[in-house]
Amino acid sequence: MILCKTKEGIREELGMTVKTINRTIAKLKEDGLIGIRKGQVTMFLEQYQRAKEEITYYVK
Repeated sequence: MILCKTKEGIREELGMTVKTINRTIAKLKEDGLIGIRKGQVTMFLEQYQRAKEEITYYVK
């Protein structure tokens, strides 16, 4: 899966600063939950499943 939105588009939708978005993307990449290919955020099925497990853990 490839996210087809620019950082500016994400900023407008979420109301976050681009700096915060950059830090968040860097942390998710560091944790192996997303990848970057040609400047676009990518997420493979196994990364999605891991992210879903992480979210479930934090919500409980």
